[in-house]
Amino acid sequence: MTARSLIIFVAFVGLTVGAAADKDCTKTGSGKCCAETQFGKCFAVHGRYAVYVKNNGIWVIGEKRLVTTAGDGDLDQMIYNRGDWQDFDLDGDFTVCPRSRFEQGQMQSVCVQSYKNIRVTKRLRNH
Repeated sequence: MTARSLIIFVAFVGLTVGAAADKDCTKTGSGKCCAETQFGKCFAVHGRYAVYVKNNGIWVIGEKRLVTTAGDGDLDQMIYNRGDWQDFDLDGDFTVCPRSRFEQGQMQSVCVQSYKNIRVTKRLRNH
C-alpha cells in the first residue's frame, strides 16, 4: 500500500467512524436513524403530534388516520416544557418514514425524520 493510499484509507475510516459516533438513535426526530425502509418511502404529513398512554402518534389532519411513533425525545420535551403531557399537543408539518406496512383501518408505525412549523396547542377535551 502506497503512502497516498494509506492516507486516503485512514481519512475514509476516520469519516466513517465519526459519522457512526454522531448517530444517536435514541431520538427518532433527529433524522439520523429514520430513512426509507422496505415498507416504503418517507412522506410528509400535516398533523397533530401527541403523547398518549400506550404510544405517541400523529393525527394526520384531514384524514381519519393516526400514525404511531415510538416517541421522539425532542417533540416530547416540547410538550413536557408546557406542562402535563395530557394537556398539550404539537401541530405542524412532519416527515415520517414507515416502520410497518400500510394497512387500511390499522395504525401504521412510523419514525419521525424531521419536523417544522411546530406550534404547541392546548389539547381539546371531550366532556
